[in-house]
Amino acid sequence: MSPELQEYTKTVLSAGLWQLSPMDIMHHESVTTMVLHRYGCFQTELVIGHPNAKEWPDEHNHPNVDSVEVSLFNCSGFIRNGAVVNEPDFIVNGRACVILNHNDKHKVPVVKNGFCLLSIQQWLNGKEPTSVGLDWEGEPVSEGHKAQLGM
Repeated sequence: MSPELQEYTKTVLSAGLWQLSPMDIMHHESVTTMVLHRYGCFQTELVIGHPNAKEWPDEHNHPNVDSVEVSLFNCSGFIRNGAVVNEPDFIVNGRACVILNHNDKHKVPVVKNGFCLLSIQQWLNGKEPTSVGLDWEGEPVSEGHKAQLGM
Protein backbone atom coordinates (compact mmCIF):
# COMPACT_ATOMS: atom_id res chain seq x y z
CA MET A 1 0.00 0.00 0.00
CA SER A 2 1.34 3.38 -0.96
CA PRO A 3 1.65 6.20 1.59
CA GLU A 4 -0.79 8.17 -0.59
CA LEU A 5 -3.46 5.47 -0.27
CA GLN A 6 -2.94 5.36 3.48
CA GLU A 7 -3.34 9.16 3.68
CA TYR A 8 -6.46 9.08 1.45
CA THR A 9 -7.92 6.38 3.71
CA LYS A 10 -7.36 8.53 6.81
CA THR A 11 -8.90 11.54 5.06
CA VAL A 12 -12.02 9.64 3.93
CA LEU A 13 -12.56 8.03 7.34
CA SER A 14 -12.22 11.41 9.04
CA ALA A 15 -14.63 13.22 6.69
CA GLY A 16 -18.31 13.57 7.40
CA LEU A 17 -20.83 12.09 4.99
CA TRP A 18 -21.77 15.58 3.82
CA GLN A 19 -18.30 15.87 2.26
CA LEU A 20 -18.88 12.89 -0.05
CA SER A 21 -20.34 13.15 -3.56
CA PRO A 22 -22.23 9.94 -4.37
CA MET A 23 -22.19 8.87 -8.02
CA ASP A 24 -22.32 5.70 -10.11
CA ILE A 25 -24.37 2.80 -8.76
CA MET A 26 -23.78 -0.78 -9.92
CA HIS A 27 -26.03 -3.69 -9.11
CA HIS A 28 -26.29 -7.40 -9.84
CA GLU A 29 -27.83 -10.36 -8.08
CA SER A 30 -25.26 -10.54 -5.25
CA VAL A 31 -23.87 -7.03 -4.74
CA THR A 32 -24.75 -3.35 -5.04
CA THR A 33 -21.98 -0.75 -5.06
CA MET A 34 -21.98 3.03 -5.05
CA VAL A 35 -19.02 5.30 -5.65
CA LEU A 36 -19.09 7.83 -2.80
CA HIS A 37 -16.01 9.89 -3.63
CA ARG A 38 -13.44 10.17 -6.40
CA TYR A 39 -10.28 12.25 -6.53
CA GLY A 40 -7.87 11.55 -9.40
CA CYS A 41 -6.77 7.92 -9.12
CA PHE A 42 -8.36 7.58 -5.65
CA GLN A 43 -11.91 6.42 -5.06
CA THR A 44 -14.18 5.27 -2.24
CA GLU A 45 -16.83 2.69 -3.06
CA LEU A 46 -19.58 1.44 -0.76
CA VAL A 47 -20.05 -2.33 -1.26
CA ILE A 48 -23.24 -4.00 -0.04
CA GLY A 49 -23.46 -7.79 -0.22
CA HIS A 50 -27.09 -8.82 -0.45
CA PRO A 51 -28.55 -11.04 2.30
CA ASN A 52 -28.72 -14.73 1.40
CA ALA A 53 -26.81 -14.20 -1.85
CA LYS A 54 -25.27 -17.29 -3.41
CA GLU A 55 -21.69 -18.06 -2.45
CA TRP A 56 -19.01 -16.35 -4.51
CA PRO A 57 -17.40 -18.95 -6.79
CA ASP A 58 -13.77 -18.43 -5.83
CA GLU A 59 -11.23 -15.87 -4.80
CA HIS A 60 -10.60 -13.07 -7.28
CA ASN A 61 -8.45 -9.97 -7.52
CA HIS A 62 -8.59 -6.48 -9.01
CA PRO A 63 -5.45 -6.21 -11.18
CA ASN A 64 -5.47 -2.40 -11.41
CA VAL A 65 -6.54 -1.51 -7.88
CA ASP A 66 -4.82 -1.44 -4.50
CA SER A 67 -7.39 -0.96 -1.75
CA VAL A 68 -8.16 -0.73 1.91
CA GLU A 69 -11.35 -2.60 2.86
CA VAL A 70 -13.10 -1.04 5.83
CA SER A 71 -15.61 -3.18 7.69
CA LEU A 72 -18.96 -1.46 8.28
CA PHE A 73 -21.28 -4.42 8.90
CA ASN A 74 -20.94 -8.20 9.20
CA CYS A 75 -17.54 -8.63 7.50
CA SER A 76 -16.19 -11.48 9.61
CA GLY A 77 -14.74 -14.36 7.63
CA PHE A 78 -13.20 -12.18 4.88
CA ILE A 79 -10.67 -14.34 3.01
CA ARG A 80 -7.37 -13.01 1.60
CA ASN A 81 -4.95 -15.29 -0.25
CA GLY A 82 -6.68 -18.41 1.02
CA ALA A 83 -6.76 -17.49 4.71
CA VAL A 84 -9.41 -15.88 6.90
CA VAL A 85 -8.35 -12.39 7.99
CA ASN A 86 -8.68 -12.52 11.79
CA GLU A 87 -7.05 -9.18 12.59
CA PRO A 88 -7.16 -5.86 10.74
CA ASP A 89 -3.95 -4.56 9.19
CA PHE A 90 -4.57 -1.22 10.90
CA ILE A 91 -7.36 0.78 12.53
CA VAL A 92 -8.52 4.32 11.71
CA ASN A 93 -11.07 6.07 13.90
CA GLY A 94 -12.11 2.73 15.39
CA ARG A 95 -12.66 1.08 11.99
CA ALA A 96 -10.94 -2.18 11.05
CA CYS A 97 -8.94 -1.78 7.82
CA VAL A 98 -7.66 -4.65 5.65
CA ILE A 99 -5.11 -3.99 2.89
CA LEU A 100 -5.69 -5.62 -0.50
CA ASN A 101 -2.95 -5.21 -3.04
CA HIS A 102 -3.85 -5.62 -6.71
CA ASN A 103 -2.53 -9.21 -6.77
CA ASP A 104 -4.17 -10.33 -3.49
CA LYS A 105 -6.83 -12.96 -4.12
CA HIS A 106 -9.87 -12.51 -1.87
CA LYS A 107 -13.55 -13.27 -1.35
CA VAL A 108 -16.40 -12.81 1.07
CA PRO A 109 -18.12 -15.91 2.47
CA VAL A 110 -21.87 -16.40 2.32
CA VAL A 111 -23.42 -14.08 4.86
CA LYS A 112 -27.05 -14.75 5.78
CA ASN A 113 -27.76 -11.14 6.74
CA GLY A 114 -25.51 -9.56 4.08
CA PHE A 115 -22.43 -7.43 4.59
CA CYS A 116 -21.28 -3.88 3.99
CA LEU A 117 -17.82 -2.37 3.60
CA LEU A 118 -16.04 0.66 2.21
CA SER A 119 -13.48 -0.10 -0.47
CA ILE A 120 -11.00 2.78 -0.43
CA GLN A 121 -9.02 2.49 -3.64
CA GLN A 122 -5.98 3.65 -5.56
CA TRP A 123 -6.32 2.84 -9.26
CA LEU A 124 -3.08 1.83 -10.94
CA ASN A 125 -1.54 1.61 -14.41
CA GLY A 126 -3.30 4.74 -15.68
CA LYS A 127 -6.75 3.08 -15.47
CA GLU A 128 -9.67 5.44 -14.95
CA PRO A 129 -11.59 4.58 -11.76
CA THR A 130 -14.94 2.91 -12.36
CA SER A 131 -15.91 0.08 -10.01
CA VAL A 132 -13.81 -2.74 -8.57
CA GLY A 133 -16.54 -5.04 -9.84
CA LEU A 134 -15.48 -4.10 -13.37
CA ASP A 135 -11.73 -4.50 -12.72
CA TRP A 136 -12.03 -8.21 -12.04
CA GLU A 137 -9.77 -11.19 -12.51
CA GLY A 138 -11.50 -14.45 -11.61
CA GLU A 139 -14.88 -16.08 -12.05
CA PRO A 140 -17.80 -13.61 -11.99
CA VAL A 141 -20.06 -13.66 -8.93
CA SER A 142 -23.33 -14.01 -10.87
CA GLU A 143 -24.84 -13.99 -14.35
CA GLY A 144 -25.52 -10.25 -14.04
CA HIS A 145 -21.90 -9.65 -13.07
CA LYS A 146 -20.74 -11.80 -16.00
CA ALA A 147 -22.82 -9.58 -18.33
CA GLN A 148 -21.31 -6.41 -16.81
CA LEU A 149 -17.84 -7.80 -17.52
CA GLY A 150 -18.85 -8.44 -21.16
CA MET A 151 -18.30 -12.19 -20.91
